[in-house]
Amino acid sequence: MLGELRSAMKRQSFLIRDDRAINEFSTFCRQKDGGYRANNGCHDDHVMSLAIAAYLQKTLPYVPPIEEQRFGTITQPQIDYARGKTGY
Repeated sequence: MLGELRSAMKRQSFLIRDDRAINEFSTFCRQKDGGYRANNGCHDDHVMSLAIAAYLQKTLPYVPPIEEQRFGTITQPQIDYARGKTGY
């Protein structure tokens, strides 16, 4: 999973905007035993959540929402707020 997160970040297909996750990356390191985790006293919850998300993004097929499966692409109504009119 961590490898997929790294690959996704290199491809720039996975953009991270969360400040807490970015901060956790600064303490997420390879340890003496060869494993990757946060340094002592630090957290890696956000990093691991992103690794899971990157893995799922690559391995699970896209399944359109049920409405899209039944009706095709749904067009959002056009709303003219100034006149109070709606339409498609």
